[in-house]
Amino acid sequence: MFTRQEVVVLSLLSQGKQNKDIQEELFITRNTLMTHCKNIYSKLGVKDRTQAAIWGVYNGYDRRIT
Repeated sequence: MFTRQEVVVLSLLSQGKQNKDIQEELFITRNTLMTHCKNIYSKLGVKDRTQAAIWGVYNGYDRRIT
């Protein structure tokens, strides 16, 4: 369902990390992060990061080691 990088991004979103922190941790640009986020939202059928984070917490992504 998700690419490896999308799993990492979803995990970090679910842990409440901000975009800048995610970018720095993964060494990616803002545009790359936004692309991953859009792909995640589309695959989950959600509208925003809050809904994606809630889904991630509910499904255990907040506890995944990145």
